[in-house]
Amino acid sequence: QTAEWDKIDKLLLQFQEARIIDKFISNDASSRLGPLMKLRKKKESQVDDLLEELIRNQDFRGIKEFLEPFASSKDQMKQQKFEKWSNKIDSSLSNTFEKINRDLERPVSDEICRSIVKQLTILEQARSELSPCKLQRKISSMKFRIGQKFNTFVNTFHTHHRNMNFKGMGINCRAVIILSRSMDAYLAPGHIHITDELKGKYDEAKKSITVFIDDFIQSGFQNYDRLYEILCSLKSASVSDNPKLPTLKKIYETTQLDLTKKINEAFVLCIDLISQSNCYYKAIDVLTALDRQLKRGLRYHLLMNELSFDCQRMIQEWKYEQRKIEDEMDFDRSNSEEKMKKWSSLMDGLDPKSEGLFTNLSRAWVQLKSGTTYHIKVRELHKKAIDRSSRGLKALENSDYRTLQECIDFLDLIDRNLGKHVPIASRESEASRQRALGFFLDICKKAHVIMESNNRNDIEKIFKDYRDIVLNLPFITASDEGKKAFSLTNQLMHD
Repeated sequence: QTAEWDKIDKLLLQFQEARIIDKFISNDASSRLGPLMKLRKKKESQVDDLLEELIRNQDFRGIKEFLEPFASSKDQMKQQKFEKWSNKIDSSLSNTFEKINRDLERPVSDEICRSIVKQLTILEQARSELSPCKLQRKISSMKFRIGQKFNTFVNTFHTHHRNMNFKGMGINCRAVIILSRSMDAYLAPGHIHITDELKGKYDEAKKSITVFIDDFIQSGFQNYDRLYEILCSLKSASVSDNPKLPTLKKIYETTQLDLTKKINEAFVLCIDLISQSNCYYKAIDVLTALDRQLKRGLRYHLLMNELSFDCQRMIQEWKYEQRKIEDEMDFDRSNSEEKMKKWSSLMDGLDPKSEGLFTNLSRAWVQLKSGTTYHIKVRELHKKAIDRSSRGLKALENSDYRTLQECIDFLDLIDRNLGKHVPIASRESEASRQRALGFFLDICKKAHVIMESNNRNDIEKIFKDYRDIVLNLPFITASDEGKKAFSLTNQLMHD
């Protein structure tokens, strides 16, 4: 039962010595010795077979009590057997460590984790029965690698989360969940909290997709880069061979449907905008931006059959309609005075406050004929005045005084014919004059400083502006301040 062979052999030797008294005890010692020798040989053979089976099955529970007699025996044969068993155990455990290392290099799955846990359980059993220190170091090394693998998946998830890479997030989140669930005994405390936090971030990221879609729509199809990365990631996950990403496939299909629907809604809003403003600029800009994103790859993520319009065709149609409107309001040509008089008559008829020229019936007819309302036309004319004022400011900055005078003349023309409908034309005209006058007075002050200094040649740097303003902006010298500055500056130059 104990397999303590040295003690057994010592007792058997004593039995053999007892045979000298067989003649006194009717050969009782010899008759007992034979069966004992056979039993001893049989038991040793059984122990050998048992050890072979335990090592082969990696069942190390209780193996220590069978090996210790061989380890402590002084018999050379038994020592050799002990060495043989030890080598076989070392080989078996080495294979176990190699298997764990191979499993740790493979993609994480429940099956792989069960295999690793099984191998580690075998190593823990072997450690408790055999050399504890040597095995403990190796087992600790394996546990450290498992912790490293867990942390690597967590860190990789956060990288993908920052980039909104849903395929990467899905794969790494799944790996973290499996490791946390299956390797609880081998991970550092707090891993459950880390896993829960990571799952929360993943869920929030999935919910935020609609936010990026809305931002894309509300930006007039401009803010596309991050949404494009999200769509590519979701599409990659939806066609992935990885069977563990079905949720992302469903999210991608929902996103395609939602994005297509919201683009159709944005198109309807563009039509409403055109209807309300009788202006196609903004709508053309919006569709042009959409067309650009379609060409960049957006079309591969939409349900194109569900799109309610042909983007390029609508852009061309709207550009044609906008050109007709621009021709109607092109005051830059030779007949601008006649056009403004025509518009003055039209605006008088459209003006709700007007009482003299049109009855309510005739006013409704004029509105129908013009295709717009009084307030919309006022906004268009207002924009014309603001645009021309901005052009004049730019001309002043570029020392293009002739263009500045043309802009002021245009604003005065609007004021004379349409002033009561577009009062801003008068204000912008006066503001342009004041800016130009202030600029001229600054030049005169600089001229005075230069003429009173020793570097009078510097006057050449400002003389061109001084001369061109006087020649191209007659209202400057018509004003009291301008006339006074001009006279004084001329006098200084002459002297």
